Amino acid sequence: MVRTWAPDDLWDIAEPLIPTPPRRHQGGGRRRTDDRAVLAAIVYLTQAGCSW
Repeated sequence: MVRTWAPDDLWDIAEPLIPTPPRRHQGGGRRRTDDRAVLAAIVYLTQAGCSW
């Protein structure tokens, strides 16, 4: 489903604009969500007309 809403062409444009995550030396905390999945969710919401 991620590749449907964030195809390779769009991902190639968006990927350089996303900052690199800071390195956590101590570990712990929540695991970071996949950036491409977040982009796909944003595109889905804008295309489907869903409200936030």
